[in-house]
Amino acid sequence: MILIGSGALLERAIKFLIKNNYEIEHVLLQTTSSIEKKLLAHNISYTISNDINFDLKLFLYNRPSTIIFLLNCDTLIDNNLLLTHHSFFNIHNGLVQSYRGISEVCVFAAICNSEKEYGATLQILNAFELIDSGKIVAQRKFPMTSTIDYFSLFMESVKNCEYIFQENLNSILNNQYNTEEMHTLGELFSFKDLRVIIKGVDPKLLFKACSLGPLKFYLPKLVKEIRDIGINLDAEAL
Repeated sequence: MILIGSGALLERAIKFLIKNNYEIEHVLLQTTSSIEKKLLAHNISYTISNDINFDLKLFLYNRPSTIIFLLNCDTLIDNNLLLTHHSFFNIHNGLVQSYRGISEVCVFAAICNSEKEYGATLQILNAFELIDSGKIVAQRKFPMTSTIDYFSLFMESVKNCEYIFQENLNSILNNQYNTEEMHTLGELFSFKDLRVIIKGVDPKLLFKACSLGPLKFYLPKLVKEIRDIGINLDAEAL
């Protein structure tokens, strides 16, 4: 199996796989990571990639079919790769019937929309599909309380993504999974949608959505976009 991505979700998946003696063929890291030390210690090959599609194509050349997991991966996989004999699976931080696209923005929008639940979607990727619109392998939900803020929802959602990966791993590796067609396609969110998302939102909800806590240091794009709108992320200033 090959893993592609970055951040806490990828690191937790790698630790789980190593602990439970799963074979990892290769890891494509989108950024440098503390997980590199663990990969080196267990002789697992990895690449810090500036071009996921290019490096993945090189690695897959003439290789037998394998399973590829995208974990917090912000790169769109090239259709030519999706048309090969390899199987691609993506874990999206959001319920795709409502929230597709950049997970950081999906979490923000869910709070602004005062949702009662949030969740993760495990999908199989095929060529020429819209973003986060593939057949659903599994979904895992959890309730959103009225007091939840961005930091707590984001951390809970990462944990939820971790669980959906672990719960469905064996069925995917053994080719014993089922898929469900998408019947409802949610809105596709990107950073440019933040201005629209906050329009007319209750100030209390906006306060919660902007309460990033320590994540201010790990989500620079989201922080920049929020500040560009004119929102001060200092809790006292809000």
